[in-house]
Amino acid sequence: MDPEVDNWRRSPTINPGKLQWRMYDHAVHEYAVAMYLLGDIDSVYGNVNQNRDMMEIPSAALWKFKDGNCLGIADYSHAPGMPIRGKYFPVDEFFEIHGTKGTIWVTRCSSEMLDLPPVVLLKGLETVGFQPPMDWIESFNGAANDFIQGIIQGKQPDMDARSSRKALQVAVGVYEASRTGRAVAVDLVTQGSLGQE
Repeated sequence: MDPEVDNWRRSPTINPGKLQWRMYDHAVHEYAVAMYLLGDIDSVYGNVNQNRDMMEIPSAALWKFKDGNCLGIADYSHAPGMPIRGKYFPVDEFFEIHGTKGTIWVTRCSSEMLDLPPVVLLKGLETVGFQPPMDWIESFNGAANDFIQGIIQGKQPDMDARSSRKALQVAVGVYEASRTGRAVAVDLVTQGSLGQE
């Protein structure tokens, strides 16, 4: 990875948090996916730590969805001595979705750490692997296509302004929850929650 890729995160003039902001910059994507799959997030709790390298590791977020009796969890750890296969970044994301009839694993996002199919469905005693396109670039291609089709067809893209704002409110709410030690109602989160007016 190009060592200059993180320069903006360390610049106090560009990044007001002056941190690596993994629970914000990186995790906002996970929050957006969670809400795309299961609906809006009602409240969030977080524990954001900072190591010697200004990285927010280890950290964790826990949230409750508005509809239904459903929780979400994101946790971050660091293993600098462990190589991770990947074309883009030495990080791994893994989604695990539990339902009443089984579990879905999404094993490929930006890396190729696990020797598993990109999507695995576990139904009791049955395990089925699926091989959809799995290069991380496909997410950018899909987002660009959705945006262009929205313009052509006159419709909102999947990730519209409302859903983008919600994902940002969750990300900022994690920091507020970590700072206060209390769960935070996502709808009440503003940029001022990080001390930025």
